Amino acid sequence: MYALVLEQRLTLLEDELYQVGRSTQATPHDNGYGGLAIAGTIITVWLTSLIVLLRLEGEQPLILLLLAVLWQTFLYAGL
Repeated sequence: MYALVLEQRLTLLEDELYQVGRSTQATPHDNGYGGLAIAGTIITVWLTSLIVLLRLEGEQPLILLLLAVLWQTFLYAGL
């Protein structure tokens, strides 16, 4: 039950972030990184929700946790 409610809330959050990303236009001054930040946020929310759902099911998603850490490192490094 909790997993279903959490999944619905995270889906709504992901949809809102997607709409914000679509409404954000890249300007010549941001070099297109505004869209990258929005995409990074959406992927981060997706990975986090997947990890939380797997934890609720009793799985130990260590590889997903490592992928999330690597993704965050990639975003903060600005690559």
